[in-house]
Amino acid sequence: MNERGKARLFWSGLAVVFGLCAWHVARVSFKAEETSDHRRVVRVGHFMLHSGIREALQAVIDEYERRHPDVHVVQVAVPDRAYPQFLRTQLVAGTAPDILQIGAHFTGMDELRARYFEPISAWVEQPNPYNAGTPLAGRRWRDTFLDGLENGEAYSAPLRHYYGIPLAVGGVRILYNTALLRAITGGTVLPQTYAQLVVLCRQVEDYARRSAKPVVPFAGSRLSALFLMSPLFASVNHRLYYDLAADHTLRMTDWDYGLTYLQGRWNFDLPSIRLGYELAREMARYQKPGFYQLNTGEATLQFLQGQSVMIVSHVLDVTNLKAQSDFAIDAAQIPALSPDDPVYGAGVLGPVTEIDTKATANLGLVRGAPQHAAAVDFLRFLGSRPGMEIFSARSNWLPSVEGVAVPAWMEPLRPVRAGYAGRFFAEIAGKGDARFVVGNQLHLLFGPAGGVDAFLKVIKQSYGPAMHIDLVKDVRESTFNLRRQEPALLVSFLTADAASIAAGRAESDGFWREVSSQNGYEARMLRTQRILSQTASQP
Repeated sequence: MNERGKARLFWSGLAVVFGLCAWHVARVSFKAEETSDHRRVVRVGHFMLHSGIREALQAVIDEYERRHPDVHVVQVAVPDRAYPQFLRTQLVAGTAPDILQIGAHFTGMDELRARYFEPISAWVEQPNPYNAGTPLAGRRWRDTFLDGLENGEAYSAPLRHYYGIPLAVGGVRILYNTALLRAITGGTVLPQTYAQLVVLCRQVEDYARRSAKPVVPFAGSRLSALFLMSPLFASVNHRLYYDLAADHTLRMTDWDYGLTYLQGRWNFDLPSIRLGYELAREMARYQKPGFYQLNTGEATLQFLQGQSVMIVSHVLDVTNLKAQSDFAIDAAQIPALSPDDPVYGAGVLGPVTEIDTKATANLGLVRGAPQHAAAVDFLRFLGSRPGMEIFSARSNWLPSVEGVAVPAWMEPLRPVRAGYAGRFFAEIAGKGDARFVVGNQLHLLFGPAGGVDAFLKVIKQSYGPAMHIDLVKDVRESTFNLRRQEPALLVSFLTADAASIAAGRAESDGFWREVSSQNGYEARMLRTQRILSQTASQP
């Protein structure tokens, strides 16, 4: 066979493979429609493949089908790496499930939401009928969620609509291999302060030297290390955080840090900023060498193989780790710095609150869903207290709905509500160009030949111009979004009851909410525009 024939055979074979894959996806996606019992079929697509999650969702489905014998709900579970492609191709082809999981981190997610997902704002402003007979009865549905649906998956700020119903609350915890901890320290007492954490890290290093065992304090990966460093960095910058939050909301966004930097209200030479990076470098010492190049899976493997005493992990992964480990695991929050710390205490006010921890694993309604009414009803049941009690009990994920009990071992996973607001480490980098400026140079901070001075010398030269570019882009995108929403707002006004709007009656609440959101969004854009016009893109 000549080269042309071989090439033709190769591409033909490849086409067959792709055809079979497409057939398989379609077969899985539409398998439910092949049932002959005439039930309405609602399909739910998601990438929640953690241990026990599909079983937990199925338990909710079983109870829902018991209550609604005319509806059949089918899961379409897709691996997370393939899910973005599945999401986009299914939506574009018009073959998507009725309900799909939303990933705010996916490229172009707001565009997909605007085109292919139906806003659920009207429903979340009303009481959830499935909460009848519970303490949540009569309350707006969105107010029954612990974060009020104020997370980037459930709510789109550019589109100013709610799109998702969350299944769990996020957060970060240190997980301890208690058997290894006992072997090293003689007990299982977990560190409560930063000083005690450093003592434990040094004990682990001493144990590794004496026993010649490859054990390190923390399993290393880029993400887990940044999880650890972020609240510590925030602690030493508490006072600065409160100084910068000029509107007294005690909330700073990614863009607020950039704007206040361009205004000269903070810079990388401030003592607390330098202390924060010195603290991060100190914590880097206790990670496995080369951690910044490692992914979460590699860190998990280190921990499960007993090569580290601790791992910093998202609380949604705790169930997976417990299922895979052959040793007991304890969870605790990251130990706090105290104001009397001789090195880092100057800017510390106290522990960092987690009251702004967001819910995650959001499911959204696809526009034009074949079983629209049944899909909305299932989301209501799933996001109710009865539905969440079933899901949380089986999944061991922290419930997103208020008042749902959890087993005793999960209590340390709950967000800590007391403490001081403060987020700085990740948010300081902003988004886009500025985030690359900071993130791409962290090897200078963590590397053995680097340090705080080497790191800051580079980013001080590029951060200001990069942030200026990001904010200019934000103004341009905000202007586009405002113009896109104005016709929809005009239609809402023209179709609403004028008397209700004038009187401010309850039936016009949705209209006034959209007006308020539009005004707030425009005010933020105009403020950004004004500050950009008053400041140069200085380093």
